[in-house]
Amino acid sequence: MVTTQYDAVIDDDTVGVTLIKCAENDPGSCAYIRDATPEQREAFDRGLTEELFDHVMIDIETMSLHPNNALILSIGLIEFTPEPIEGLRIGKRKLIIPSIEQQLILGREVSASTQKWWMAQSKEARAHWAEYVGERRSMAGTLKDVRDFCRNASRVWANGTQFDLSNLVGLNMQMGAYGQSNDRDEPELWHYQAPRDMRSFCRETPPTRIIPPSMKIDGVPHDPVYDCIVQAHKVWGHWAL
Repeated sequence: MVTTQYDAVIDDDTVGVTLIKCAENDPGSCAYIRDATPEQREAFDRGLTEELFDHVMIDIETMSLHPNNALILSIGLIEFTPEPIEGLRIGKRKLIIPSIEQQLILGREVSASTQKWWMAQSKEARAHWAEYVGERRSMAGTLKDVRDFCRNASRVWANGTQFDLSNLVGLNMQMGAYGQSNDRDEPELWHYQAPRDMRSFCRETPPTRIIPPSMKIDGVPHDPVYDCIVQAHKVWGHWAL
């Protein structure tokens, strides 16, 4: 049995902040919420103690190399920030397993060569999608998950924007949306200025941090959340000091 242990996991490290309590009795306060319920007070206080991440890394595994119409087997997303010199900071992580049947109905491409490639990979590399026993996400649910995860991101990274991100934009367009937006209130996946190409960034930007060759990131290659973490470390290694 395969479990989605990456869903909504929060890193233990948090940024120190000055805690401002919800001030429902002080209309002049920046923390004022009129007639706040206990749930609102708790949510307000919790929100001020959570670290905000404005970088998201996305990786997808597919059954084709088509740039915008490949059948998507799995989607990995992580929040991160590359600024701290002491090391990469990672926030929430999420693994999405979309419905294969719904994608076939939409005409998403499956190629024989990619099927053959997957059969040559290890059982562990295929397990997260091939042996998944939970309910696979509908297309609407998949896109909502991606949209919600990227809602506050000013930078949405992928190994290359013309595969991982373009396939998600293509799926969003198939479902009736425009793919990406210049208005955060629109039902698109991310702001049109957000996409970032990790591969080009690392090729064109000199390294600024030394990543020890002995550093081992636990996980399985081709698990998309693991791939996101590896790619985020590469961004951290080239981020301007």
